[in-house]
Amino acid sequence: MAAQIKREVLLLGALIAVQLVPIWTLSYFPSQDGPAHLAIANILREYGGPGGQVLREYFVLEPGAITNWFVYFLLAHVLRFLPLALAEKIFLSAYVILFPLSVRYAVRAVEPRNAYLALLALPFTYNYLLGMGFYNFCCSLVAFFFALGYWLRHRERLGWLHGTVFAILTLWVYLCHVVSVGALLAAIGTLSLFDLRRRIVLPTILAFLPTLVLMLLFVGRAASETISIPVREKLAKLLTAEVLASFDPRTRYLGYAVAVLFGILALRARKSRWLAVFVVFVALVLVVPSSVGVGGFLELRLSLFPFFALILWLAASDPPAPLRRGIQAAAIGLSLALLGLLWTRWRVLDGYLAEYVSAGERIPEGSTVLPLSYSHFGTGPDGSELSYRVQPFVHAGSHIAAGKPVADLRLYAADYEGYFPVHYRPELNPYRHIAQGYWAERVPPWVEFLTYPRRTGGRVDYVLIWQVPTDRGHPAIRSLWRQLRIGYERVWVSPRGFAEVYRDKRARTSGASTVPTAR
Repeated sequence: MAAQIKREVLLLGALIAVQLVPIWTLSYFPSQDGPAHLAIANILREYGGPGGQVLREYFVLEPGAITNWFVYFLLAHVLRFLPLALAEKIFLSAYVILFPLSVRYAVRAVEPRNAYLALLALPFTYNYLLGMGFYNFCCSLVAFFFALGYWLRHRERLGWLHGTVFAILTLWVYLCHVVSVGALLAAIGTLSLFDLRRRIVLPTILAFLPTLVLMLLFVGRAASETISIPVREKLAKLLTAEVLASFDPRTRYLGYAVAVLFGILALRARKSRWLAVFVVFVALVLVVPSSVGVGGFLELRLSLFPFFALILWLAASDPPAPLRRGIQAAAIGLSLALLGLLWTRWRVLDGYLAEYVSAGERIPEGSTVLPLSYSHFGTGPDGSELSYRVQPFVHAGSHIAAGKPVADLRLYAADYEGYFPVHYRPELNPYRHIAQGYWAERVPPWVEFLTYPRRTGGRVDYVLIWQVPTDRGHPAIRSLWRQLRIGYERVWVSPRGFAEVYRDKRARTSGASTVPTAR
């Protein structure tokens, strides 16, 4: 048995090491919202310092601690001694390592002999939500499994010590993301129905109470407009494991394969209380709205948990040796195939992101910059899109704001109060005064930045444009060139001409070259 455990641990460790390779061999992880999180972390780092004047001019710190803040605390404070680009790699590496280990911890809490089932989590490491840059949510998956595993191990003796540790773990889940708190409540609540002994239920409720209060306060404040999609669409997303499809369209087929594998395993699993947890998670996917207020992609976030419940359901079974080997082989093959497709696409995107971010060398500290993307997915030499589903360039300008104290006028998260650690000052909010809400996020973006100083007293020192079409027939593109022609001068063009930087002729900053680079 000891030799078998050693082989299983070595195999899992080797696969985790392989999954770490892209993070450390590429310059950028091409997530959609990740750059915005880095920019927010840099605001938190620089806000009170001598270089933070422009940040204090445009941003207000959000008081109090709410959900969805854990990653900012980690990047802005715990890893403050590191450049944010390196801190992001550390964070992503920690997630890649801890996610399968947390699943293993929970599996062993169900049945130690079935720890090998943690391999089934590996295809879910680089899921679509991580590609979207939902760092806090993905971090909450780690916290979810550690909290659930701890409760499974200690639910019979949740005294002061174990109860306090469990309470801290549930608070960790809350600080990462409220959806995973709901999933944790659903799992523990369902399992508790099978064992209503007072010595288990009462300590569990008491330990969960602080997190539950915070969750209810947040939901009560955040709940507003809801958007739902038909149940059949939610079911289709679940049955095809759409949450695994990202960056490369061929990942859809691997998602289908994962869904088939889990379906076959569900038929082989014996009946247990985990079947009830699985059913509850499926029901949540089907009945919860797709978005509530700012919180979106709820059905995709929740669609992970039926698969997770199935892993723990299998752990409660005793698969025969041939099935064990088949599960291991399938999990390894699917995770490596998925990683191969993603890595191939990430290598291409890395060069384009490097070209985009190099524009930051022409934007000095203390200035404001308006990044405008005209190709959110990126456009290759043959005119095809570089990415599937994920839009790596829509917020790529925030990489620049993550590296120096400049005010990013396309920091989407700062448009919301009460959800993120910072928000724009209302009188200067570019999502109100340069573009009306998400018009700035569209392709092409509709923006009016030339008159922004006169209307608000703010400034747009630099405009960074990315892959503007040569066809200027669209009125939004004609408006862009009219505003640049009247008030701005081009100071830099990237080697392939994909990125251009324009400086306000009246800018109060200095340090950028005024000699345009030839195409």
